[in-house]
Amino acid sequence: MGYSVSEEALKRTNKCAKNFSCLSGKMVGLCEVERFFSLQIVLVNKVNKDSCDYARLVDDYWFCTCPVRAELNKRYGI
Repeated sequence: MGYSVSEEALKRTNKCAKNFSCLSGKMVGLCEVERFFSLQIVLVNKVNKDSCDYARLVDDYWFCTCPVRAELNKRYGI
């Protein structure tokens, strides 16, 4: 099962090194959301070891600023 997000989210996610693999439905390497703040930022458990231009470490917390990841969480709860 694949997922879809808005064209706006896709356009704003212009640094995706994984070629939007999260939209395939396979959850390999997808960071688990701990808390959803807004369409701009979510608190995550950084589970993948790959570098991601959208992952930000602030103090001891990982934040994801990926528009596609945030919209996936809002639309599908993942």
